[in-house]
Amino acid sequence: MRICFDVSCNLYKPKEDGFFCEPDQARIYFLDKTRRPRFNAASAFDDSHGQYLDFTDRNELFECLAEADELVTFNGRLYDLVALELLMGEDRAKILWGKCHHDLCGWRDSFSLDAAVNAVLPNLAPSFESIRAQRELDLRNAGMDEFFAIRLANTYRDCRCTYALFQRYLKSGDSDRTFFDSNLTPLNLL
Repeated sequence: MRICFDVSCNLYKPKEDGFFCEPDQARIYFLDKTRRPRFNAASAFDDSHGQYLDFTDRNELFECLAEADELVTFNGRLYDLVALELLMGEDRAKILWGKCHHDLCGWRDSFSLDAAVNAVLPNLAPSFESIRAQRELDLRNAGMDEFFAIRLANTYRDCRCTYALFQRYLKSGDSDRTFFDSNLTPLNLL
């Protein structure tokens, strides 16, 4: 089972602080800049069932990801997996770091999801924001709190676009964005 996912939490890095090259750099940066990591929401696409899932509980997200054989993200090695490690603890995170992980950040020299969609999927690019806006409207109409509706709409858009990029990546035959990070040793910083 392959799961594509995107996480929203309170970890933030301004562009002027530069780029991370390795997960350890992200761990140290976020622990230095963040008082306490806080999970907001996440969206995931389970390709074995062809369905999108919403999460406002980090434990439910973790259980879903723990069942996957492969993970797909855009910048997950330097954000999503690091965030989950800081939120869930190093021992639990080892399960996720040990999975085959397709991280599309940097593929074809695109280091933002928006740039990647524009470069690789120009037909999808015009709908990038409308995907988010429609999802937020649907969630708010269903009675969801504005805070969570916004965050879930953002993660849904990013997850949906990441999975579309991943399908193109598979068709290309490239393998430069496939990582096996079980050799990484998470820092015991919590």
